[in-house]
Amino acid sequence: MKRLMSICAVILFSGCAGANLKFEPVPTPGQKEVYERGIGVLTSVKRNAVVVAPDPSVYNESDSPTIAVYVVNNSTSEFNFSTENIKAYVDGESVKVYTYEELYKDIQRKASAAAFGAVLNSVVQSANAANERQTTDFTATTSNGINAVRGSVATVKTGLSAREQREIQRDAAANMSGIEARRHTSLQNLNSAILRKTTIMPGAIDGGYIILGHIPMPQPSYGRRYEECRRRRFSGDGSYDGSCEYLREPDQSPSTGLQKWANVKIAVVVDGETHEFSFKHSKI
Repeated sequence: MKRLMSICAVILFSGCAGANLKFEPVPTPGQKEVYERGIGVLTSVKRNAVVVAPDPSVYNESDSPTIAVYVVNNSTSEFNFSTENIKAYVDGESVKVYTYEELYKDIQRKASAAAFGAVLNSVVQSANAANERQTTDFTATTSNGINAVRGSVATVKTGLSAREQREIQRDAAANMSGIEARRHTSLQNLNSAILRKTTIMPGAIDGGYIILGHIPMPQPSYGRRYEECRRRRFSGDGSYDGSCEYLREPDQSPSTGLQKWANVKIAVVVDGETHEFSFKHSKI
């Protein structure tokens, strides 16, 4: 599989910060689970074969989840494959799968916004420097040398020196150069790795990476049976006798009721057949 660079360089023009999240494969009957560089890879084989792997399997919550999807055409005829053939769900709710065109426009938009910000910053720097207030302290005495007066005089500098102009222009050029370099790197990564519509010939393997929208963390819940039992067991004064605790779902925290993971499902339709893959998604 082609290794995708950090998603920070693909879709974002900012630094990464926040909690780390991870994917764990949950193979269903008939699927094969293997690991490559610590990444859990799921393979589904029907008439054709589909390989799906979150790559990286651990990512920062300020990034977007990235999934590798590859298809082996075991049929006797070619077929087209693109993001139109892929759906993503989190606990049954649909999640956005970005197309190449959407990502391309997003990179260009953010680069343009960053460039505009750099130009605006240069203008503000020039204006501030040109109108800088300069304060001079002074002490004055009367002719008898006894009565002293202390104070300050403020003057406003108008215009920039040639040296100041060159420094601001140099900083502006460096900012623009950095923005263009990040844009170029982002587009290179996009073109080399992101899944685009392609025709897969018989016996061939092809695919690429998809980028998902934000995956929300699960809302507090102890499970449907537990919640229904608690509603029935509450007494008139609002107290609860604790008799429903045995109904807690096993994959939920007994202390807070926060479900520890979300179920992410990737559905891939290939030449009329559907391959579904499940992953646990949680904070580290």
